[in-house]
Amino acid sequence: MTPITSLSLIREGKIRPLAVTSLKRAPFLADIPTMDESGFPGFDVTVWFGLFVPAGTSAVIIERLHRETVKIMALPDVRDKFHAMGIVPLHNTPAEFVDVIKAGTPYWARVIKDTGIKPVD
Repeated sequence: MTPITSLSLIREGKIRPLAVTSLKRAPFLADIPTMDESGFPGFDVTVWFGLFVPAGTSAVIIERLHRETVKIMALPDVRDKFHAMGIVPLHNTPAEFVDVIKAGTPYWARVIKDTGIKPVD
């Protein structure tokens, strides 16, 4: 389950988390080990959200959007609101974000193929 859907259940004591699936411990579940720490080396499956712009958007505009987004995400009240929802705000550069997408695409393509997942009509 993603933290967004499970965090309230964890806080209410209705479920007990065994591990987080990111490589680093979640700041809002600091006492819960990672899958890596639990004996599954390199296990890293995370849900991410990102900002996208139309193809061909000027690099100047992209850089300004990135710069302003980093400032906003660094605000303590914004960070705290994200943590309360079970989200760790990151501020990758646009190039790093492209790398995240490129790295994840073959992995999830293999998962889809190996499990026989079909599109919903």
